[in-house]
Amino acid sequence: MKLIKFVLFSLSLFFSYYTYALNSGECTYSNQKLTYSGVNLPSSNDVYKDGEVLGQLILSTNYSCKTNSITNNSVVLQVGTRGAGNSHISAKRYNSNVAGIVLEAKFTVAQAASFSNEVIFKQFKKPQYSNNQNVSGTFNQPLFDVIKSGEISNATSVTLNLQNPFRLVSFIYNTATTGGVYFSPTNVPDTAPIPVYNASCSVTHPTNVQVPALVKGIRDEVSSYFNIVLNCVDKSVMQNNVQLTVTPVNMTNVTMTGDKTTLVFNDRNQMVLMNIFNSVNSTEAMMQFSTMYPFSNSSQGSSFTIPMRAKFQLGSSSGYGNFSFQTQVAVRYN
Repeated sequence: MKLIKFVLFSLSLFFSYYTYALNSGECTYSNQKLTYSGVNLPSSNDVYKDGEVLGQLILSTNYSCKTNSITNNSVVLQVGTRGAGNSHISAKRYNSNVAGIVLEAKFTVAQAASFSNEVIFKQFKKPQYSNNQNVSGTFNQPLFDVIKSGEISNATSVTLNLQNPFRLVSFIYNTATTGGVYFSPTNVPDTAPIPVYNASCSVTHPTNVQVPALVKGIRDEVSSYFNIVLNCVDKSVMQNNVQLTVTPVNMTNVTMTGDKTTLVFNDRNQMVLMNIFNSVNSTEAMMQFSTMYPFSNSSQGSSFTIPMRAKFQLGSSSGYGNFSFQTQVAVRYN
């Protein structure tokens, strides 16, 4: 007879885990990113003027912090950039990594733990926060305005950031490192690719308009019809409207009436009046000189035509001879 013995083993498993304890004044971060919010970037033209805001760079990151044991004028912790100062131009302006674009800080620019020209975007203050308090959450706020500063290079897309890399830093004093200074281990990454479109356009219109002779009592009035045409490579250039301004130049022997609707040529006892009209949307309307007129580009096309008429009429004088009017046509589109 065989005896089969069953031996039971008792196995005890012990699990342990380690929780990282934050130091006073320390922050940790996750999912750091920059996001661009604004218009697609135009290249090859001045569809947007230098100095215009194109959009914003939004910083988002999850954070876990422990406020400092030190209180600095009611502040128990500050969070800002480290390295932005290496891209600083002046005041709140910074160089970006894309030619033709500068960045302007939306928050205070100051020293951060003795580092100059950094952007301080968060302060934890008493009484809302206390010393040595654990806090966590998400930063998600515009950090920079994106400003056109010149011609943006022609490309399909660009990724945007400061000219030089930057990290995040937590600290208590602006001008000193007392109380601890803690940096994020990685740089804040560039944005996702931002579309760039070709904004080059051309305007065609006659440079000289000749009119038949005006003869008192026979042909007191004549008109000349012509078109002002805007052609763009990309139809998104004219996604909103087109603006036209006709301004008189070289006013020798020419005056403009007070209501700006008429130019008056007066020389050698000869008086000729000039008016201009547009017939966008098939309805003719008299225009004022030196006045901007917006036209809706409802068709969303890449070409826009403004039908024009220039009317010339004899005035009260009886002289004869040559006359001329010079005007400058300005077309803007956005």
